[in-house]
Amino acid sequence: MMVSMARGMSEARGNVIKSTTGGTVLSAISRAQEYSFSDTGYNLMAGLASGVNAGSDLVYEAVRRVVKQAKDEANKEADSHSPSRVFRDQVGLYIAQGMALGMQDGKQGSLTRR
Repeated sequence: MMVSMARGMSEARGNVIKSTTGGTVLSAISRAQEYSFSDTGYNLMAGLASGVNAGSDLVYEAVRRVVKQAKDEANKEADSHSPSRVFRDQVGLYIAQGMALGMQDGKQGSLTRR
């Protein structure tokens, strides 16, 4: 009788352990099989896209700032604030000087009326 009782207690203890751990593991496996990882992936990408869209103004402002700085540096390098200054100081001045030289050279030759 003692042996039967010990054997019964041992079996009962094994069944308790099996049902406790096995039930938990089986329950976790069952829940994982029911869970949609594609939903998780979709939600992850949707969240990323939402974050990128929310931060797009930061990108636009950075681009504006870089383009403005590049334009300002180009103007500083060319010593111009507008195209008219460049033409006045670097192009137009030489056109007038060239015309004056041409007129002086032309005076040396005689102009005759016909």
